[in-house]
Amino acid sequence: MLLEALVDQSSSDDSYHLALISVIDSVPLRNLVDPIVSKILLTCMKLSERDGKLVSSESVTWAKNVLATINKNYPSQFHGAVHKFLEDAKVQSKKEDTVCEFLSKILDGNLDLSIAFSESKIWFASHHPKPEVRRATFSGLNRSAILKMKSLDAQRLIAIKDAVLRQLHDDDLTVVQAALSVDGLTEVVSPSDLLEALRDVLKKCLSFLTLGSSVNSTLSCDVAVSFLKIAMLSFHDQIDYLKEVASMIFSLLLILPETHRLSLKVLDLAKTIKWPFFQTLAAASVEEVVSLILYEIAMYFGLGGSIAVKILELQKLLSGSSVDVEAVGRFEKKMQKRGTVSTVNMEIVRFLSEEFLMQPTEYMPWLTRSCDNFKSSKTLLFLVLMQSFSMSINNGKFLVLFDACFPVLKSQWEAFGSTLGNSLHEFNEEMLDWDCKKFLDQLFVADVDTVNKNILICLFWRLLDSAVNAEFFLDDNENGITRVQDFFIFVAGSSLKDAFKKHLQELVEKHLHDFLTKCKVSPVRFLSRFYTAEGVFSGFPLFFFSFQGLYAFILAKLQCKMNLKRLLLKLMSVVDFAEVPAAVQVESLHCFSFLCSQLNDRLPFELLAEFPSLLLPLTSDSQATRIAAMDCIEKLYKLWCQVDFSSKKNGNTAIWSHFLDELLGLMVQQKRLILSDKNFLPSFLTCLLGSSCESILVSPNIEQRFTKSTKEKILAFILSSALNLSESGKLKVLSLLKGLGNAILHVKEIEALLSLLLRKRSQCYFDLENSSLKLSEAEIMILCLLLEMCIMPSSLGGQFSEHVFKALQLDSKSPEDPAIKEPCITVLQKLNSQFYGGLTNEAQGQMFRQLVLLFHNSNSDIHSATGDALLRLTIASSTVGEMLDLVFKEDPVAIVSADGKKKKKSAANPKPGYDLVFKGEQTLYFLSSLLDVLLLKKDISNRQFLVGPLFKLIRKAFSDEWVHRVLAQDGSWIQTSGVPQSKSTVIVYVQKTLLLILDDIFASFMDGSSPLKDGIMDKIDVKLLVDCARLTTDGVTRNHVFTLLSTISKLVPNRILEHILDILMVIGESAVSQIDSHSQHVFEDLISAVVPCWLSKTNNTENLLQVFVNILPEIADHRRLSIVAFLLRILGEIDSLASLFVLLFRSLVSRKGLSCLIDTFSSDSFLYSAHQDWEYAFSIQICGQYSCRVWLPSLLKVLQVMRPNDLTQEVFMQFFFAMHFVLYKLQDPEFALKLESRENSDSIQRKLGELVEQVVFLSQVVDARRKQIGIPVGSWKEFKACVHAILKTITMSMMPSTCFEYITKLLGNADNTVRKKALEILCETLKDHVSVKSKRKEKRDLDPNSNSYELHLDDTALEYFQKMCAEIVQIVDDSIDESNVSLKLAALSTLDILAQRFSSNHSVFGMCLASVMKGISSDNMAVSSSCLKTTGTLVNVLGPKALAELPCMMENVIRKSRGISVSSNLESRSDESTSILLSVLITLEAVVEKLGGFLNPYLGDIIELMVLHPAYVSASDLKLKTRADLVRKLLTDKIPVRLTFQPLLKIYLGAVKSGDSSLVIAFQMLADLVSKMDRTSVSGFYGKIFDQCMVALDLRRQHSVTVQTIDAVEKSVINAIVSLTMKLTENMFKPLFAKSIEWAETEFQDVAGSGTMNIDRAISFYSLVNKLVENHRSLFVPYFKYLVKSCVQLLSDSADKASDLVRKKKKAKVQEDGNIVNGGVSLKSWHLRALILSSLHKCFLHDTGRQKFLDSSNFQVLLKPIVSQLVIEPPTSVEERIDVPSLKEVDDLLVVCIGQMAVTAGTDLLWKPLNHEVLMQTRSEKMRARVLGLRIVREFLEKLKEEYLVLLPETIPFLGELLEDVELPVKSLAQDILKEMETMSGENLREYL
Repeated sequence: MLLEALVDQSSSDDSYHLALISVIDSVPLRNLVDPIVSKILLTCMKLSERDGKLVSSESVTWAKNVLATINKNYPSQFHGAVHKFLEDAKVQSKKEDTVCEFLSKILDGNLDLSIAFSESKIWFASHHPKPEVRRATFSGLNRSAILKMKSLDAQRLIAIKDAVLRQLHDDDLTVVQAALSVDGLTEVVSPSDLLEALRDVLKKCLSFLTLGSSVNSTLSCDVAVSFLKIAMLSFHDQIDYLKEVASMIFSLLLILPETHRLSLKVLDLAKTIKWPFFQTLAAASVEEVVSLILYEIAMYFGLGGSIAVKILELQKLLSGSSVDVEAVGRFEKKMQKRGTVSTVNMEIVRFLSEEFLMQPTEYMPWLTRSCDNFKSSKTLLFLVLMQSFSMSINNGKFLVLFDACFPVLKSQWEAFGSTLGNSLHEFNEEMLDWDCKKFLDQLFVADVDTVNKNILICLFWRLLDSAVNAEFFLDDNENGITRVQDFFIFVAGSSLKDAFKKHLQELVEKHLHDFLTKCKVSPVRFLSRFYTAEGVFSGFPLFFFSFQGLYAFILAKLQCKMNLKRLLLKLMSVVDFAEVPAAVQVESLHCFSFLCSQLNDRLPFELLAEFPSLLLPLTSDSQATRIAAMDCIEKLYKLWCQVDFSSKKNGNTAIWSHFLDELLGLMVQQKRLILSDKNFLPSFLTCLLGSSCESILVSPNIEQRFTKSTKEKILAFILSSALNLSESGKLKVLSLLKGLGNAILHVKEIEALLSLLLRKRSQCYFDLENSSLKLSEAEIMILCLLLEMCIMPSSLGGQFSEHVFKALQLDSKSPEDPAIKEPCITVLQKLNSQFYGGLTNEAQGQMFRQLVLLFHNSNSDIHSATGDALLRLTIASSTVGEMLDLVFKEDPVAIVSADGKKKKKSAANPKPGYDLVFKGEQTLYFLSSLLDVLLLKKDISNRQFLVGPLFKLIRKAFSDEWVHRVLAQDGSWIQTSGVPQSKSTVIVYVQKTLLLILDDIFASFMDGSSPLKDGIMDKIDVKLLVDCARLTTDGVTRNHVFTLLSTISKLVPNRILEHILDILMVIGESAVSQIDSHSQHVFEDLISAVVPCWLSKTNNTENLLQVFVNILPEIADHRRLSIVAFLLRILGEIDSLASLFVLLFRSLVSRKGLSCLIDTFSSDSFLYSAHQDWEYAFSIQICGQYSCRVWLPSLLKVLQVMRPNDLTQEVFMQFFFAMHFVLYKLQDPEFALKLESRENSDSIQRKLGELVEQVVFLSQVVDARRKQIGIPVGSWKEFKACVHAILKTITMSMMPSTCFEYITKLLGNADNTVRKKALEILCETLKDHVSVKSKRKEKRDLDPNSNSYELHLDDTALEYFQKMCAEIVQIVDDSIDESNVSLKLAALSTLDILAQRFSSNHSVFGMCLASVMKGISSDNMAVSSSCLKTTGTLVNVLGPKALAELPCMMENVIRKSRGISVSSNLESRSDESTSILLSVLITLEAVVEKLGGFLNPYLGDIIELMVLHPAYVSASDLKLKTRADLVRKLLTDKIPVRLTFQPLLKIYLGAVKSGDSSLVIAFQMLADLVSKMDRTSVSGFYGKIFDQCMVALDLRRQHSVTVQTIDAVEKSVINAIVSLTMKLTENMFKPLFAKSIEWAETEFQDVAGSGTMNIDRAISFYSLVNKLVENHRSLFVPYFKYLVKSCVQLLSDSADKASDLVRKKKKAKVQEDGNIVNGGVSLKSWHLRALILSSLHKCFLHDTGRQKFLDSSNFQVLLKPIVSQLVIEPPTSVEERIDVPSLKEVDDLLVVCIGQMAVTAGTDLLWKPLNHEVLMQTRSEKMRARVLGLRIVREFLEKLKEEYLVLLPETIPFLGELLEDVELPVKSLAQDILKEMETMSGENLREYL
């Protein structure tokens, strides 16, 4: 998205353009190149197309810059992106020939459209996906245009060059062909690029030719030849490039069936190219070759008799000549004579071989490079070499050819790798005799790779055969040795060794005589080089080894006419450390074994004399090498028996002739072990030639096989022979005999070798005037091995310590040179106590001094090795003492400085050799090194005897005299561990090291295993150490003094007590200045050692703390904490932390003073200022270092210690700080986490309980005495708030059991104030728990039905809970005298809360109920109210378990409720009365809820109370009314119907007397009761209920004085009836409904004696009908058939009298009030008509059954009565009565009723009369009737929609009349209706008016 935005904005803003380029340069966008390029190019096209013309150059410069940047960073991705863009369907949908030109013009800036080869055009065309576009890129380009651009526009020429190169590398050869046709191609493309393109094109052409397509073959051939011709023409005078072209031509000369046309043309080109190697090809006739090739192809494809014609046609195609019949005959003869294509290829091979033999050395590098182009070129090369070797046998050039070709053939062999091994297994031995022509024939049946491998194998076979059979393979010069050696190594190391094994032996056998006569070098010596040097000839990868360096070396020595034997020895030294592969070693050993079987006068003795050299391969890692070497041993043992030693009585042979046979025999016997384990041979030789045998693998007593002298001779024989070996051979032999120890050095040649190497080391590195060649790596290893043997013991004994001392001498100038450090390190690593103990005392001292000097060497390896050696040696304390005495004589010893100047000499003569130690070194340097050694060497025997001398040295080292004398010497810098340091730094280092050594000595005696001797204790000088601590300015040195003092105090505490005050003073001084962590650690160690001494002397912790509190202000803040924390740890945190707090609070109060008491407490910043004081802040800080297990008991102890026995203002301030501190710690989040983890909860809870007691006690004491001591009110409030917060925090943190336990203790206190405080704490705690849990409930969304606020108690908590409740009940019982009402109220409130929170503990609250009920009858209304509330709560908790107390409870409740005086004016009730009434409701609610089934005796009283009591039915007190409604709801829900029904019916008369509120409530309860009835109850009580309701419905007619709102009463009665009908069946309901009709139609006698229907009953009846149809809907509609006549009568009676239409059934004497209103119907009649219309509307609405009520007959009956209501005049006072429907309500009702009547009728047969009647009413003189008529018409339109259109003809005339009405409302409404009709009909209806 970012890149797209940058691209969009870059075209118009340069800043975005630069940002885009920066992003491309800096951010990896490899995978985003495609969308970026596409976006840029599309943007360019859109910019151009926007105005229909090309844009300016400036507007697209950004695009060129961005594309150039992308091309620079991601060229390949960029090219692919452009290609993909041009392939896009959207782009291709445009004109194909204009897209590239269009984009190029845009990017070129539209500057010069006349230029055909613009940069962008060429670029886009060369990237176009269609080849025809790419081919046409340079259609008009010529040499003149190129030259012009070259001189004028170099940038465009570069673009052309890139495009040409891209086309030359194109995959489509037609594009390549077009590029080759460019005139002036070589002017554009550089020679190197042209060659690279040529190579690529040739590869593509060959791949197409291989596929065999005729079209591609012709094109490929033409393109390849054209390109070659261009290259030849271009490079004819450039030899380097022509050489490359010749190489490519060489690769195509070999004629193959697929490439015959190309090869023929290339062969023709080869004749014309001026390359020497091809000059012999000119002798070959192209025509003959063509004929032969074509003939071969014709025969190959079975062309038969038409061969001549085919050939001529093909020839014509090739040469362009005409067909000649006579030529056919000539070509047939030549074909028969010359043969096949193979013959032609053979001719080519022969011509090239002849030329190659002329100059093989010069041609070989070129041919090697040429064969890398194609596989066929490698085939041609191998065939040329094979033919050349065959031809060289006869002309004597074999060795020259061998030397030139052998390295190349080896590299080719390596290139084939492991595949040649598989080819050898599949190789046909018949091929060994094949000539080149046979292999050429194979090209038609086998792949090229297989042919190449076979030719290469045959080449090597013939080389080996030539080497074995040719007399000239080993010539007279030294090259012959190298040639044999080189060839031997190759064959031995390659996979040919198995195939050519016999030839190897023949090679050695055949040329054995040549070695002896020509080279005068033994073949034994020749072979031994391969298995004794650990790796002759390194550098050959895989199988081969390079001899180029060796070959040059031999040639150089030959020029100097060096003796060949010396040459070979030197050769062995040169190739000393190259690794010889195991295969070469094995083959050389096989040849050695072969020589053992050849009889020769001289050879057997040479072979036997080479026995020591065979020991080396016997220890090889290779199993095959060891097997071959063991085979040689066996052959030598057999050879021994065949040799006559009689002629060898003198010389070296006589030395080993008498023991070698037995030695060989023993080795043959141990053959199995030697072969199985390479490490066995060293053990075998060690046991055989040593004095004892410790190996379990070697035969026992084998050391006795030879005498001591014989062993020495054997050892001398082996070692003397080893000295003739190379350095690596010597090293291996010496390593083999390493187990013999220094016995090897008894051989004088070996000791001489060691002396020689040491002398050479000394001359080279120490004596610069007599330097020589440096030691080689092998010589260093030999020297180290011999030095190691010097230290190793042997049976021959002897000491070679002088060699060891020489090795330990170092030159500091070159410590990193291996020849210097490696021998020294070897001696140090092998140095042991046995060797050291064998030295004389003087030599031991000299050795120790030398080791001391080496220990400070700058080389880390030497330093580490010296330290390890010192740790291994056992050094006596006397030796160290002599060193210390020597260093610190009164006058310094004679020393020589590093610059050679002499210093003052000592008067005493030191022991011999001691001056050697200090030669060239400084005394201070030696002393520092010596002290380092003492610090390292902890196992010096009797080290405690050094205590005295070391204390003397401390006294001297800290003395100003010695320091000044050392500093006054010449030079201020010395070398220590190779780093120059100042003398002052070294002096400080010496002081610190002395202290460390003494501390280490004393610490070694701490375990008590070896106590200090008394004399040593007396030499401990504590006073000196204290003085040193005071004098020194170096903090580290002072720390060392403290550490030493700590150790001494632990070891000999009596020595410390004498100076403890001085020590504490020094400690205080250092605590202020030394602030680092190490100093802190040292300080702590000293404190931990000194404090116990202090306590043992004084045993006063507080005084000690006071001392530190006094000095704390002087110590830095960050140091105070660590000091005090450690001090408390020593003293015990719990005991001492409280004392520390008390001291800190006292210090704070004493420092701030009392003058600011009033000001500070009245200020909000007081506590803030206190937090800023260091005492309070430090208290918080130090307390934070401990867990609550420590600081909680300490805080409790603080409050206990500060008990206010004599309370003063100072003590109060201390209390104040202490309380705030306690609160701060209790609110610490870490403390909360600790409580949640329940870790150590018992102890923490116990301390919290004790803390509650203590805080309550202190607060009461302070409260009682605060006025006496004058504590300000503000201070007291602050203190009280703090105490309250503490108690709240503690109780919220306490476990229930702990809380109950300590609350019980407080309740048992004699002080009522404390008891009341305890109850307050308990109540507040429980409320806080509820608050916390309610918040958690909101978060966790708990089940609302579950009592989530209840606290669950375990057994322990329940036990304490019971005890606490007993104490509270005791308070309730004891307070009968009403003397302490507040305490009793608190107790009752507490019981109430406890019952709510612990409702599951029934047994506890059972004993509380009786005591609480007694208080209900109390005269104190507050107590009585509280007892009522608590009783309700207890009943809720106990449930049925409270049944025993139910009679007494109900008696007290009813009595108390009746005893409340209820005046007629409810507002005059007191708050206490209201509280009691509310409490009564709470109690009744609980009783009904929990004991409802047992309330039958009390139901009458309860219902009477709930229905008739004015306070409970009145809405004046909403709280009471709501609670009473809840109780009444419970009465109907919880108590069975059979129990509630009769009391509820009996209350009717009382309810009538009480008024309408009681009646409404009574029938609401009845409705609720009915809704809960089951079927059985309904069948039993429905008749009584209906009768009671009908009686209540007659209240409207009776006009009772007590009933003020008859509508509300009637509504509740009707709701009860409806609820009852919902429970009835049809059989039950129908009689009741008939009864209600009869009741409504009952006649009453008026005053005149006429029977009339009472309209009040009609109103009540139709109100009931209206509600029934509303609830029962379609179920009640059929019952309207019983009401049709009544409805018609009541709607049609204009005089409100219907006596003549009413059926007379019952008569009663009543007097009608004659409620007739002038000007309209009466209000009652208006009300009745509205009810009837509403009922009919609902009837029509729900008339959806199959048998409709509104059929045609009923429709006709009801039509006119309903429509006639439009003209009925409403009462004039209708709007004044809220209990009567308003005019608008009736009008709306009338409209919807008639509208629904039409909808229900559903046919136009009924709509027409209805519509007519309505329209007739619009002609009424009354405006209301006309308006209602129009409204009904619109209702018809809305309900019937299109169906009403059938009624339009009749309606239109009436509308015409109404449109002319004088009344504006009528006229407007008519116009609206007309518009709706027109909209619906789609016609203009005004024309019908």
